[in-house]
Amino acid sequence: MLFKREELQKLSVPTMDRVLEELEEGNIEDAKKLCKIMKHEWLYLHDLIIENLGATIAFIVERLGEQAVYEMNREAMEKIWRQAVETMVKTDPRKVVENITNTLRAHSCSGVGQYPAKFTVQEDEEKFTFIADPCGSGGRMWRKGFFDPPRNYGYVTKAYPWSFGKKDFPYYCVHCSLMNELLPIEWIGYPINPMEPPSKAQDPCIMYYYKDPHQIPAKYWERYNLKKSDYMPIKKD
Repeated sequence: MLFKREELQKLSVPTMDRVLEELEEGNIEDAKKLCKIMKHEWLYLHDLIIENLGATIAFIVERLGEQAVYEMNREAMEKIWRQAVETMVKTDPRKVVENITNTLRAHSCSGVGQYPAKFTVQEDEEKFTFIADPCGSGGRMWRKGFFDPPRNYGYVTKAYPWSFGKKDFPYYCVHCSLMNELLPIEWIGYPINPMEPPSKAQDPCIMYYYKDPHQIPAKYWERYNLKKSDYMPIKKD
């Protein structure tokens, strides 16, 4: 037998529970070791999922054309994201910012792996700025060269509104355009997290959250050939 029964039982215990157990018993160094192990547990699954999606999108483009990427993302976001956006509108801005950073921390996979993900948060009078350098999925895949041969997860061949008006932008990353800008405009009248996407692999990805949606610049509507005034009534003082 390769394992004792007790060893097999321990293998199925969530790592965080093991950390807490070691802390309760005063085993600080053992708890630290488990924390370092836990950093890498999520990375493996996270990267497997995003690469699977990258490969799936490339397959869709090959069989159905790149317009199908847009259609796929519209359908998916309607099912998995619309309710969240409509909830954010009713949520205290401080809580929204906390939730965004919760997501970005999870997405960063504790800053481990090749081209480790990281982000910063800034606040000024009108907005919060989130700078991912790189983001945990598309940004890291781009820096690893996964959109080029041999993986060939691919880039859009034209500058579409839904690719932030960018040509040679990764297919994987276009979901951010629909998720954060175009579809929220349709659902609630404004982009929930307007963005400044990267133009090349080494660029950071920048996302904003405005305290007052009326302060969001009109360019985030115009990039989709829309008028802000058609969606956001003029705010009366």
